[in-house]
Amino acid sequence: MVSIDINLVFTIINLIVFYLLMKKFLIAPINGIMEKREHMIEQQMEQARQTQADAASLKEEYKEALRGAQAESAQMIENARENAKKEYDRILEDASKKSAKMLEDSRKTIEREREQTLQDMQSQIAQLAIAAVGKVLPGEITQEDNNRYYERFLKEAGETGEAGSH
Repeated sequence: MVSIDINLVFTIINLIVFYLLMKKFLIAPINGIMEKREHMIEQQMEQARQTQADAASLKEEYKEALRGAQAESAQMIENARENAKKEYDRILEDASKKSAKMLEDSRKTIEREREQTLQDMQSQIAQLAIAAVGKVLPGEITQEDNNRYYERFLKEAGETGEAGSH
């Protein structure tokens, strides 16, 4: 049969003690270090996920701010265009009003000068006609006769001028 030798018993006891000592002093600390390392890796992974989420959030905020800035700049450009158009229209309207006023003033001035010229011409023609009548008619013509001939001439000349202008 099998005989158990004392050396074998001591060797088994030594192996059991060695295993318990290794477990206590080597395997337990290594397992602790492994757990700490695993926990640390999980924390770093969580921090990396959080950092990535923050970066994505910041990226979206940046994109939104960029869209807002683009919209704002487009609005500013549109406002500037509208203001320029309004200013252009206002300047054009002012120029048109000034031009119309100057044209109207010119017409009035021309009409006044025309009327004045016509009156001057009628007066000169009347004086020439009175002088001609004085030379054609014998005798002395009084101031009253002059006035009467003058008014008659103006009346007839006015009717002829009106008929000719229509």
